[in-house]
Amino acid sequence: MEKKYYRDDYFYICPACEKQVWGKMYFGVFERSEIGASKRAGLITYRCSHSGCTFSSNHLLTNGELVEVSADEALSSGRLVFDSKGSA
Repeated sequence: MEKKYYRDDYFYICPACEKQVWGKMYFGVFERSEIGASKRAGLITYRCSHSGCTFSSNHLLTNGELVEVSADEALSSGRLVFDSKGSA
């Protein structure tokens, strides 16, 4: 099975300052379901660009779009937040 890369173009309303925050982050996974699992487990951290507050992905609901991208885009972005190691 080959690793695939995804860009998450997300937005949310900051619980601290109530302003809209948007951004993008990248994931390298073998199965797309790993992205949701990593978010539910709280492995992803979001930082508000207005208040500077950080929020764990298991305590923050985001909206957006998940798009498959090239490995070059994901790896060169500097925003790879989850890189699956696969099963042992």
